[in-house]
Amino acid sequence: MDLTVQDFLDELHRLTPWEDPQPDLPQAELLVGDPRARVRSVGALVDPEPSRLLRASRRFGLILSYHPLQAGLISRLRTDDPAGRAVAGLLERNCALAFCQRRLDGSALGPSRTVADLLRLGGAEPVAQAQWGGLSEEVKLVVFVPTGHEPAIVEAIARGGGGVIGLYSHCTFQSPGTGTYRPLEGASPWAGEVGRLERAEEIRLESRVPRSRLSQTLDLVRAAHPYEEMAYDIYPVEERVSVVSHAAFRGELPRTIQARSLVVRLRRALGARDAVRLEAGDPAARVSRIAICTGRDLDLKEMVARIDVQVLVTDRPDPGLLPAWRGAGLVVVAIDYLALRCAVMRCLMESLASSQRLREAGARSAGVRIRWIA
Repeated sequence: MDLTVQDFLDELHRLTPWEDPQPDLPQAELLVGDPRARVRSVGALVDPEPSRLLRASRRFGLILSYHPLQAGLISRLRTDDPAGRAVAGLLERNCALAFCQRRLDGSALGPSRTVADLLRLGGAEPVAQAQWGGLSEEVKLVVFVPTGHEPAIVEAIARGGGGVIGLYSHCTFQSPGTGTYRPLEGASPWAGEVGRLERAEEIRLESRVPRSRLSQTLDLVRAAHPYEEMAYDIYPVEERVSVVSHAAFRGELPRTIQARSLVVRLRRALGARDAVRLEAGDPAARVSRIAICTGRDLDLKEMVARIDVQVLVTDRPDPGLLPAWRGAGLVVVAIDYLALRCAVMRCLMESLASSQRLREAGARSAGVRIRWIA
């Protein structure tokens, strides 16, 4: 039985297991072609540039691209446009195109792990990073109360189960202000007269309350509040949580080397002299503890401050942070974005080519060629 496009996508998912923090975004999406189509040759590239796609479609049944096609292409597929002609060529030759950027970036085959493997780091492990992890189990309750009545509201919130932070209860924040209101016909104002605009000295009192206790807390607060109509707001609260991300790895070299030797080693591994440069630090500094951080969603300042390393290797060096890092003696090595992604896709091709599952199926179907598209 011949291998299909879907067989390769399934194997890619098996090789790159991860829990996507944004599952609504595509991971390894088939952009062009039939998932049931038989495949005898697979090619890989970083950017689906139209002319390269068109040439590659004559040689391969499936093309795996790191980056997706340009946004909005499918909504305006025109053959007088280079990208449109490339897609038309793919369809004409029954060549499938899939992209796998998000799938790779969130897995052990991603850019950071690739660098760790190229450097042969010992004990390489992903680094946990603090991120905003969605809605909290608590909400922020804000109540506006006339000055002098805030102690009763604080006590009501506490009885309802709110205002607890760690080992502390009755936690609130209070700020003074002026409230205005005009009682309408039929109202029974606690202060003021029907039909007259009133100005009242009030306290904005806010506290966190568990969602599960919100209803009973509001009942208690209303009972303690002097106003006929209590003014209050409820806000959702986001929390920072520790998330393990394959976008950052740390590890240690088998022995200490000079920073300049580290740069040379990476250049040789990537096969490109201009792909790696020393951005900060003493070239003669002897180093062994290394952090590798790639991708746009990392807080480099927070991460570097939290982990004990001598070198930061990144494809996105922040010029605003370099002076502080230089002052701290941190060695910063910048690695070219495109050269690194080429290395990632080459590693993916090696993994697919050595896959036992695909190898067994390929033997039954006279083999499948897996090649890098130069």
